[in-house]
Amino acid sequence: MRDDGLINVQQISLGKARFWSSQIVAAYLNDSELSLEIIDQEDAPPTTVVILVHDKKATSVKRLIDYSLSRRRVKQRLAELSKTAGRLELREVVCPKCQSAILMEGPPTPQFFCRYCETITTEFDVDLQRHEIEYRICRRCEMYSRPRKFTVFYFYFLVYFYGIHMDFVHCCPACFRRTAWSMLWGNLPFVVGVPVALRQLSHCYFGSNRTGPMRGLHDANRYLKRGKFAESLQIYESILDRHPLSAGVKYNIALGLIGSGDLRHAVASLELALQDCSNYIPAQRLLVQTLYDLDKPQQAQEFAERFKFDLS
Repeated sequence: MRDDGLINVQQISLGKARFWSSQIVAAYLNDSELSLEIIDQEDAPPTTVVILVHDKKATSVKRLIDYSLSRRRVKQRLAELSKTAGRLELREVVCPKCQSAILMEGPPTPQFFCRYCETITTEFDVDLQRHEIEYRICRRCEMYSRPRKFTVFYFYFLVYFYGIHMDFVHCCPACFRRTAWSMLWGNLPFVVGVPVALRQLSHCYFGSNRTGPMRGLHDANRYLKRGKFAESLQIYESILDRHPLSAGVKYNIALGLIGSGDLRHAVASLELALQDCSNYIPAQRLLVQTLYDLDKPQQAQEFAERFKFDLS
């Protein structure tokens, strides 16, 4: 069933259903499926509403929701802090990609993380920001990379009937390479799907970051996935030579150190990442977990309390 909807900064109307922006506590986008967490009553757990957005407007709809939600959160947080004793250094920044508002607490760092579009931004460097808006955590490998939308397509013909399987996947080129090769070999007998497979392979190999400050990142991530930490570290260090402020790259290095069993140096790498970007939620969570793994619960708890606002 398809209903026409209306959205603005105050409400979302879909058929007979109406949701006020003040009821929305989170929004997640998966291709054209927009999931909203909505609170109907105070102190009640949120309910999830899934909306299918047509006409390729899903990203614009989510950005409009995030625009309103982020500013409401900043206003609420400022109200909370006004009631506490002591002074805390605060500044409000705006994400250059999705225009969401973020409240930074504590001493300033050169980068900030947007929890809405999941990107890291280096302040006062507009040229670098044009590259950074494409990078975030890949949901498959959980590494800082450049995820994009890939097409999975299979065509088969069996004597009296034929079929097509088509799907879309959001991940980094390093993660999709194996799927792209499988798609090529699977489509070879019937030819029709081969051009699609070749196009996806070209995105994996030639569409990855071969230029710019992050060049080589996908190759380093691929080495790390294969357990070759020394090779990946060499490339990560070359990226940091060009772009010393990079919480995402230092986060990847920490993942490699954890994989090799070096938890103490992983903690140091995560602390360096947070010196670049104090509100980088992936690094915050990994730091707390790694401290617990090192049997340092008191220190882990201290960091958890310090990051409470960001981890909520």
